[in-house]
Amino acid sequence: MTGAAVVPATSATITPELSAKRARLNAIPAERNAARRAGDVAAVLRLEVEAEDLAGEIGELEQQLRAAAAQEQASREVASAERQRIVRAELEAAVATESAAVGHALDQLATKSGQLRRAVEALAAMEPDPWCSSPAKPWRLGCRTTRGRSGTWPFWIGSTVQRAKRCARYEITSSRSRRHQ
Repeated sequence: MTGAAVVPATSATITPELSAKRARLNAIPAERNAARRAGDVAAVLRLEVEAEDLAGEIGELEQQLRAAAAQEQASREVASAERQRIVRAELEAAVATESAAVGHALDQLATKSGQLRRAVEALAAMEPDPWCSSPAKPWRLGCRTTRGRSGTWPFWIGSTVQRAKRCARYEITSSRSRRHQ
């Protein structure tokens, strides 16, 4: 048995056939009227039977078209999901690679930062800060308050804040502590 290869019906193969049958069905009424005027009863009956047959075939083709369209949509969704899976896998691989590179760079940064800190500490040990040479020097940074629309806001006076921050031995006090001394 030599069977011909069965080609699955797709919307691309069904649509032209469906369009041709619809066009033929739309042409039948004009032919039937012409046959009726000519008095050809056999042609009228033949055209009516052909119209009925075409209506049934069109119904079947429309069902096949809907089924083929649903199958094609499912195939497109599966293909799209597969493409997304591949792209996601590629992106995850790229993220892993970049994450490893960033981790390596952070390790190098930590090493260099440690080396810099040790060098700065060694330099600081060789050249003591003149501000820190004496015992704790009290820097009194006055704190005043101002009355505003939304309540009381403190503000600092004095430009010695930077000097006080440079040496931990400085005692930073506020104007309130002066009143209670």
